[in-house]
Amino acid sequence: MAENLKTSGSGRPETSTFEAEVGAEIKGKLNDYSIAAILRYGNFSNIATCRKEKTEEVFVLKCIKKKHYNSEERELKALKCLKSLDPDKNNIVRFYSCFKYKTCFCFEFELLDISLYDFMERREWKPLSVAEIRPIAQQMLVALTALKSIGVTHSDIKPANILLVNQESKPFKVKLIDFGASCMTSNFTQFHEIQSFGYRAPEVYLGLRPDESVDMWGLGCTLLFLFFGQHFYPTSQCELCQKKPKHVWKFRTPKQYIRVTRTFTDENGDLNAFIDLIKNMLVVDPLKRILPADALNHKYISMEHLNEVDKSPYRTMAKEIMSVCELSRKTDSDTDDADKESYDSDFSLKDSRNTMNDVKLIFEERFLIQHKSTVYHIYESLGLFDYLKKISSKRLSVSEIRPIAKQMLVALSALKRIGV
Repeated sequence: MAENLKTSGSGRPETSTFEAEVGAEIKGKLNDYSIAAILRYGNFSNIATCRKEKTEEVFVLKCIKKKHYNSEERELKALKCLKSLDPDKNNIVRFYSCFKYKTCFCFEFELLDISLYDFMERREWKPLSVAEIRPIAQQMLVALTALKSIGVTHSDIKPANILLVNQESKPFKVKLIDFGASCMTSNFTQFHEIQSFGYRAPEVYLGLRPDESVDMWGLGCTLLFLFFGQHFYPTSQCELCQKKPKHVWKFRTPKQYIRVTRTFTDENGDLNAFIDLIKNMLVVDPLKRILPADALNHKYISMEHLNEVDKSPYRTMAKEIMSVCELSRKTDSDTDDADKESYDSDFSLKDSRNTMNDVKLIFEERFLIQHKSTVYHIYESLGLFDYLKKISSKRLSVSEIRPIAKQMLVALSALKRIGV
């Protein structure tokens, strides 16, 4: 989606990295291209559709300015790792080549359709049903399983980075794009700031060393975005700190709703399965968060709960939606062995998750989710955290903290008296 930037008189952002106009020629390492359209101007990169002059094939070029070399180098490393994966089987954008053009590094990708964010905007934010969300969830879980097998974390899973392949011929067929924030999981460090607001995992906010489980959190938030037709968590720091009105928390649980309406349909059962998967995706403790391979076997994805009902119209419809995408239950055969073992490096994926053992996360489980006129109790409140046991070697004792706390409480009491 386009970024909101200050533009010059021509409509181009003043920080634009792109020098060419529509119709201009770009000389690459192996091919020459002509620019067909500018898809996006951004602070760090610009994206355009281009035609190869020899074949007239249409591709997407992502151009990054040289001053952002670190971003280009990081993305190129991730894309080279992805070369070992089949992009179609693993639902990842196909990367072709990289070359220099004037002051830019250019990445050549396959042409895809619009993002899930733009798709929802065109629908005027009308939520998707859980049956429509399922194929998207399944494909992204396949992608995350593949990334985990090669030791890569995407680090920026959100609706804008998941693109439809072709709305008309392949509805709900999607691919994961934008590996600009990607990182080898073994290279993550403490206080590594990744992910966008609203899709950022709790451990990232806390400054803990992240691992591949942050992608599962981002995917969970993305699925809820599709379900609600709006961001589930606030997407700015100001909104995140804002106190919620009391009426937001007063909703019925699924059991209470069923008692009132006396109804329980196949769709309700499917919704409950969706809720259960989301709860496992948004577990605050990353050590307990569901893994991609396990999520692929979850009943919401496998639809085993729907198999119990014969000749159900809802079941038939749900299976038809899944079959449209010609989905596979596994990633490449060349990654099967990698799925069984941790990535072979000096810092294994298993170890990266065990670094959280020193952290005790205490939180209140409170879930709320709205489905049409029904509101379900599945919103996870992050509550209080008992932070790291050892943030540094020089911690203040409780006796030393006491006078500071007392003085600040006196200050707050004084402010309260004058209404400030």
